[in-house]
Amino acid sequence: MNSYAIRRAEALAPADEALACAGVLAEANSAAYTPDLAMALNNYANRLAEVGRRDEAEFARN
Repeated sequence: MNSYAIRRAEALAPADEALACAGVLAEANSAAYTPDLAMALNNYANRLAEVGRRDEAEFARN
């Protein structure tokens, strides 16, 4: 795995954490934080796709 691929794989953990935080905020105040949750979910799906986990990315997008 080259360094670019390693960086992409390492980006999954922070994206997952951001998604979890956005989910908590959206549960507490959906009107204010649902857009943030959607953005975090999209970013997480993008990170999954970048490391070849396209099925999971597609699932996350739906």
